[in-house]
Amino acid sequence: MTYTTWTAQAETLADVQEIGDDIALMAGRCRATGLDVRSFAPIMGAAMALGSRPWHVMEHAYASDQELIGDVLEFEARIRRRQNSYVKLRSRIVQARAYAVAMYNDAASQDPPNQPDMEQWALVAADCNTALDVLAPLASKLRGARAALNRAPGELGETYQQVYDLLSRGRVMPHQGRFITGEEETPCSPT
Repeated sequence: MTYTTWTAQAETLADVQEIGDDIALMAGRCRATGLDVRSFAPIMGAAMALGSRPWHVMEHAYASDQELIGDVLEFEARIRRRQNSYVKLRSRIVQARAYAVAMYNDAASQDPPNQPDMEQWALVAADCNTALDVLAPLASKLRGARAALNRAPGELGETYQQVYDLLSRGRVMPHQGRFITGEEETPCSPT
């Protein structure tokens, strides 16, 4: 059986690059769909909170708003699970550090002090301290990403609510946004 250090476990949990890159892909899909950048800014913010840069990514378009919101909810759930894992691991490390300190003090109080045990427990305590340092920035990254994703449905809805209302009443949008954008229609050539 191999012993995995607390630091190694913390490093594995703190690596949020994959989630950030996946959220960046979601932002790229929003861009490919043609959504207003302001409407999916919270999605880009979530990717950036996790250390990814979403503006260089371009993916295939979303087929429906349900698919987009489904992705937002899926990533919010992934981040929530990572937050729960963070809380559990941090708690276990704090307990392990307290135990290591107690065992170190016990070894040090023996007459004569038990140097090998003191060294062993000092190493465990140091491992715990390093692991806690590795985990320290993770909580704020996850909190920031989750808060951004929680804003995404509202931002998307606020931007496109009037369009949805117009279409639900049986009305139609001008072709390619003409009239709204102020662009004039190119006249057809008489032939």
